[in-house]
Order: sequence, then C-alpha cells, then structure tokens
Amino acid sequence: IVNYTAELFKNDFETLGHETFVVHQKDLLENPDAFLNFIKQGADFCLTFNNIGLCIRPQSSAYLWDYLQIPCFDYMFDHPVYYFDTFDNPPSSAIVTCVDRKHIPYIKRFYSKVQHAFYLPLGSEELPARQMTPWENRSIRALYVGSLKRNPLAANDEFSDMVTEYLCQNPGYSVEE
Repeated sequence: IVNYTAELFKNDFETLGHETFVVHQKDLLENPDAFLNFIKQGADFCLTFNNIGLCIRPQSSAYLWDYLQIPCFDYMFDHPVYYFDTFDNPPSSAIVTCVDRKHIPYIKRFYSKVQHAFYLPLGSEELPARQMTPWENRSIRALYVGSLKRNPLAANDEFSDMVTEYLCQNPGYSVEE
C-alpha cells in the first residue's frame, strides 16, 4: 500500500508540473549517489511514509532534512504509538500527517517535540464504471485495509480482549478513549 500510494503521489505531482524523485530505502543505502545528485539541485520538500527516511543522518549529527533545510512530510498510515523511537526526538523539519483525525491529539500529548502535525485523510481513486459493483450487490458492508501491528509491549490478556470486543461493538471509539 505504501508503494502504491507513493506512486499515486508521484503521478499527481508530475501532472501538476513538479519534478519528482522516488527512492526506496534499500536503494538509498546501497547506492545513494542518484539521490544525492538529485537533492543537490534543491528540493521543495520530501515526502516519507511511516517514518521511512525521516531520520536519515549523514556523518554529522544533524538530520539530513534539517541540514538541507528541506521540509519533510511524514505521511503516517499507522498509529503514532508505533513510532515513539522517532517521534521522541524528530527532525525539526518534520511535518507529520495522519490519516486518522484522532492521532493528532495523541501526537500533541505524547510527542511534544513534534512541532507540526495535521490530519490528511487517505485519498481515493475512482474506478471505471465497468469495475464498480452497485451498493446493493456488495457482500462486504465495510472493509478495513491496513496494518494490524502487534505491539510486543502491549498485554494480550483478558482485559485487552474485552477492550477489543468493546471497540468492535462501538466503532466510534478509539483505543485511547
């Protein structure tokens, strides 16, 4: 889903006339030259997903995006609880976007060093009419496509099972609530 979303962002930015450069973390580590040559030309911003590439540090102690003075948007699909190792001390250039509105108060409460965070809902794309199934013929009423990360620090006990059951019966509430 991350690669697919990145490709959609890339296509849309190029449609708007912007030059883009996509780099995968593995490629950056194995052969950083193409990325470094592109970045030397200057960039308006960087877009990362789920902290991938957000905390790159060259040999100096500064984060790459802070050093280059490039704003770095971190598009978060997952709950920010999984990224405490980054958000406890993020780059000052980080701008965190969350696909869940309820994640913003969580970030403000638990990650005070994140200077900028805002809600940016997931986008969508329209399917051609021939691929659409009329609402009344759909067998699935609601489908959640996302990660269900397991936190090794979280208890897997009777209480957590009770909370999970409650949330399934009351989907308007979040785990924090």
